[in-house]
Amino acid sequence: LDVYNVQSGLHRAAAPRAHAGPVAGVQTDALNRFVVSAGVDGWLRFWRLADLAPLGELAAGAGVGRLALHRDSGLLAAACDDLQLRVYDAGTRQLVRQLGPLGGVAT
Repeated sequence: LDVYNVQSGLHRAAAPRAHAGPVAGVQTDALNRFVVSAGVDGWLRFWRLADLAPLGELAAGAGVGRLALHRDSGLLAAACDDLQLRVYDAGTRQLVRQLGPLGGVAT
């Protein structure tokens, strides 16, 4: 993961070994305090946006194919390769709901 200043293009921070494989999704909270990254390695990792310092991680139970964050409620949805949709509270980093198995890949 890398953070760049959008206006100047300057590189601000890096987390070179964020995941053991490709990163499937990246989301920021409403106040741009933290970033959540999801990988096909099955981990959700939380980072401080300013310097990409690690804040915590969650095992999703399977590789993550898609990631979405509802900024108003702070709910984070991870569509996993085992056809489960897992919903987490991004503030407490706890699993809130698990839905599935889905009839196909979540889009």
